[in-house]
Parts: sequence; C-alpha cells; structure tokens
Amino acid sequence: MSMKVLHVINSLVAAGAENLVVTMANGQINTVDVSIFTFYSEKDVFHTELDKRVELHRNKGSRYFSLGKMRRLNRLISKHDVVHVHLFPPLYIVAFLSIFHRKTKFVYTEHNTHNARRKPLFRLLEGMVYSRYDKIVCITEGVSTELKKWIKRADTVVINNVIDKKRIDASPAHDRSDFGLVETDKILVMIGRMHKQKDQDTLLRAMTLLPSHYKLLLIGEGPRDNEVRELSTSLNLDDRVQFLGIRTDVFSIIKMCDFGVLSSHWEGFGIVALEYMACKVITLGSNVEGLSEVIKPKKALFQQGNEIQLAELIQEVESNSQLHSTILKEQQEQIVNFEIETSLRKHFEVYREK
Repeated sequence: MSMKVLHVINSLVAAGAENLVVTMANGQINTVDVSIFTFYSEKDVFHTELDKRVELHRNKGSRYFSLGKMRRLNRLISKHDVVHVHLFPPLYIVAFLSIFHRKTKFVYTEHNTHNARRKPLFRLLEGMVYSRYDKIVCITEGVSTELKKWIKRADTVVINNVIDKKRIDASPAHDRSDFGLVETDKILVMIGRMHKQKDQDTLLRAMTLLPSHYKLLLIGEGPRDNEVRELSTSLNLDDRVQFLGIRTDVFSIIKMCDFGVLSSHWEGFGIVALEYMACKVITLGSNVEGLSEVIKPKKALFQQGNEIQLAELIQEVESNSQLHSTILKEQQEQIVNFEIETSLRKHFEVYREK
C-alpha cells in the first residue's frame, strides 16, 4: 500500500515556501499519495501548477482557527501516514492536533533563520510545540544552526530547497516591449514580499546611483506595499520602477532581465536566487545567511543595506565582460547542487524513518 503524505501550509500564494511545497508534491506524486491542505485560498497562485494527481484541500476566507477548518484538517490527518507542515501558524495548529494522532508521523520544515517568535517570552512554548514533531527539516545549515540555538533540538536534518528546472526551461522570455522597455535598457528584477525582511529599499536607493537606462521590476505584494511605492516616488524613480504585484509568469519576466537581485535583511534560503540563476541572469544578493550559501561566487554578494556597494557591483559586472562571464558560469554550475531528485530521496528517507 502506498504511503500517504499530507502537506499543510497557510496557502499557495506566490512565495518561496509555497513554491517548494508545490514542487515537492509534483515530484512525490510519482512514488507516494500526496495531498495538500491550505487554510485560505485568497491570492493563491501556485495551485495552477499542481499535478492533477495531487489532491488539494483549499479553504476559503482567512480565519485560521475556525472549527470547520480544524475538523476538516483533523479528519485528513487521520487518513495519512505522514503530515508535513510548513510555516506559522500551521506549526502550532498541527502540533496541537498531533496529540490525537499517535500513529501518524509529523514532520516540520523550518524555512527561515529568524522569526518574530524568537524572544525569551516564547522559548518554553516554542520548545513544547517543536517537541510534537518527529523530525525537523531545515532548508540550510544556517537555519539548522539558528534553530538549535533557539530550542536545543539535535534531531534536525538539512535538506536544501530545490527548483523545478524543467518548468523554468519551458517558460519563454517575455518581449520587453510588453512592459514599455527597450533593448538598450538594463533591467533589474527583484521578487519578494513587500516586507521588512526583503528590504526593497536598498535596491531602490541603489537605482538612484545608476544611469537612467537602468530599470527595475518589483514583483510581489505585502504589508509594506504602500511604503515601498512612496519611497520610489520620493526618490523620483516612478518612470524607472514598475510594481508588477503578484504574477504567475515570473520565469518569463526574469528571462528578459539582465540582473536578478535580492537585497534581503535575512533569508532562510533564498530560492528566488536559484530561480534567477536557472533563468540565466546575473544573480546578486546581500551577504547574509541563506543567500551566501546559495549565491556564487562571493563577488556576487554585497553588504546588506549598502546601496553604494550594490550600485558599484552592478556597473562593474556590466562593464567587465570577463567578470560577467565568470559569474554566469559559476552560477550555472551551482544550480546542479539543487536538483529535485536528491531532495525527494532525502524527504522519503525522513518519512519512512521509525
């Protein structure tokens, strides 16, 4: 009888963890029965990318703790051998429900090096919650190190994020003219939630130090949406920056660009950086844990929050053809380390451990 695996996550909006869940489910469906439970469906994007064999249980609205959702999830858990949880608050919700399912294996994936709960006040509660899981998967060594500092857990396993390169390769590049851009423009793109973690501000400030033919595309939404737009206006960048919101055609957009940038304050992994590289654009990122483990070579990293260094790096790469070629070559070689087959095998090993 085939193993039954249930992934539990907030939603399938356009974000890194959600992308990973869909990529994993599409790969796992070839060897196990896979289902996904989401607590809300507003602004879902990735559900359209799911293999039709994956059973998706979507809930309307945004109230996590409705009794109806809890009952539906509880019934689903009883029908599965493994429940694989991602993000907060599903971390807490499933930890509570696990009390009623002693025969089910519970796995949690830690996606970030930092979160707002890591304060002394929450340490005891966090320890109790994490103890309800049989195994903790961390997406990088840095994430594992920080989690162990927080809750002193030793039974973690590192399984790197992956990308679906076949899906990326199948996406054709958009025509620049569709976005009012021309061939002589140098196009930068940044994909990420409008959230303080992502720090679009540094990239916007760097734009003021670059010549006017450099243009920027920002993809994503979030609580700082208006704030970031206002900053762009105050820096007189409205004619050089486009806010594209949530998109389902991100790979086609990336492929028409010259640079993919992540100026984050912190990252658990930075799967977007891999997607930039897979689209064969120069990938630059802030020198923080999560990104420094993914983006190669070190020359492609800049000091977090340093718009001057970022602007200088962009112009140096553009003016130095040898440096441009070296970075592109090393980044293409780096992608090989994040093939989906390795991740699927390691996850299956975690699922079947006694």
